Amino acid sequence: MRSLCIYSYRPPSEYEISTIPTPKITLPNRVLVKVAAGSINPADMEQARGDFKMAVTLPIPHKLGLDISGTVIAVGKSVKELKIGDEVFGFLPFPMDTCGMSEYAVATELMLVLKPKGISHVEAASLGYVALTALQCFEKMELEGGVEDKTVLITSVGGMGSIACQMAKNIFGAAKVITTVSTEKVGKVDKLSGNGVVDRIIDYKKTDLVKEIPMLPHGSVGFMIDSTHQDLKCGLMRGN
Repeated sequence: MRSLCIYSYRPPSEYEISTIPTPKITLPNRVLVKVAAGSINPADMEQARGDFKMAVTLPIPHKLGLDISGTVIAVGKSVKELKIGDEVFGFLPFPMDTCGMSEYAVATELMLVLKPKGISHVEAASLGYVALTALQCFEKMELEGGVEDKTVLITSVGGMGSIACQMAKNIFGAAKVITTVSTEKVGKVDKLSGNGVVDRIIDYKKTDLVKEIPMLPHGSVGFMIDSTHQDLKCGLMRGN
């Protein structure tokens, strides 16, 4: 099968399409998926650059792509909820010996769910990693009282940020959503996160966020999600 691979730590411009063996089910809780669409996340690029090499040794060739959407073509003996022919999407284990940017992938049953009929495989493949990350953020916030009727600050409307904005307003009941974007993305916020979801946009290329955000009324922002590794927390924390 064809697969997007690297043979040493590399930037995206040096990823390669290689022909490698098609994966097989080797454990009873595994599912073999014929991939219709996959996606590349920042975590994929961080792996490929070698950001985690002190902690994780990647198999070579290393296959790229954490997210998949496709059709089940085989199941392990202990798989109960999925069957051959099901259209599914989800998230692959890390570190992994399979990937989403391949013609076929093997995943654990727990990391796959049925794809809603109302979305395409391309749309579904964009959700796994970022949607799960956003959901975990909000579940953690629920332990601290939740975001309902509160203001949430979410940095960027990229993959995870755009999903988090929608979850904040449409699922968890946030009263107000503030986001930070670059100048060129200001006009794209509604397209990326949904019309009317974001209440205030801060252009971080024109504004010093560490100075601007603390000017908001004290206590008016209930929670913050930093989805861009900007490490704003120290600069934004206030003692009173």
